[in-house]
Amino acid sequence: MPTYHLASCVDDADLRISHIIRGQDHLTNTFKHLLIFEALGVQSPQFAHLPLLVAPDGAKLSKRKHGPVVSVTTYRDAGFLPQAFVNFLCLLGWSPKDDREFLSIDELAAAFTFEAVNRSNAVINFDEAASSSSELAPFDPKAVWLNAEHIRALPVEQLSPLLQPFFEQAGLNPSPESSSP
Repeated sequence: MPTYHLASCVDDADLRISHIIRGQDHLTNTFKHLLIFEALGVQSPQFAHLPLLVAPDGAKLSKRKHGPVVSVTTYRDAGFLPQAFVNFLCLLGWSPKDDREFLSIDELAAAFTFEAVNRSNAVINFDEAASSSSELAPFDPKAVWLNAEHIRALPVEQLSPLLQPFFEQAGLNPSPESSSP
């Protein structure tokens, strides 16, 4: 829609957006946006287009088609730590030059460069059959591994309160005192 493109560029100019980072499916919009920025008489932002996240069959991920597998709340409710999930997502379309996989958010930010972003789409290796079953885990094995690594790295004092909701869900209610040696 022409009005969307105009409104988007006017908003970016008004907010003095310096960089626009979006999926490669928006690459064709970039040329329209550059012309609109020029017509507005403002400097255009820097553009970067990232590869898309796709399902094992190569289809673009969609909340309508892939349901809970693409929902952040599914991972949260399964016990994924936010830092592990961010770590997993970053490694889908990018790789640090030193081949590390387990990275903190600070390490990810320090190591990130656009030059290291992959050019091809990133496949999330979830099990579609498992995504519709409550008994099977639909998660990408690398996401599960990274989450386990992040959990192991947490000090007990930080891990313990994170486990409390899962204990309660299982009908257990350990007191903090009972975990003391």
